[in-house]
Amino acid sequence: MTCSPYIFFDGNCKEVLEFYASVFRLEVPETVPYSTIPDMPTEYADRVLHATLPIAGGQIMFSDGPPGFVVAKGNNVAICLALKDKEEIKRIYNELSEDGEILHPLGQTFFSELYCMFDDRFGIKWQLTME
Repeated sequence: MTCSPYIFFDGNCKEVLEFYASVFRLEVPETVPYSTIPDMPTEYADRVLHATLPIAGGQIMFSDGPPGFVVAKGNNVAICLALKDKEEIKRIYNELSEDGEILHPLGQTFFSELYCMFDDRFGIKWQLTME
């Protein structure tokens, strides 16, 4: 299991990646654009769906928020757990999301066999995904 912070932005993710890459003396990473998702609104085509930077021995993940996601200080960071065991993902999802708000229900996506995003009952944003 790995645990990484996932930071969301409002259309300026490429600029953020360039800045952090410069500060940490890294190459600007390749990005996955929202245009890879079928039926995505055209105004999101050039926004960043996903990118990672290896900082201080860990991985920080970056994305422009999806349509309908209002990016604001305090809601723009999620804890992302990548797991190999389907049953463990289901267990963690069921327990952590209880009394919380489901933002993306647990299910298959084009990038993961199992994925979800939710706020737990304390307002902490989580993402679970299959490794």
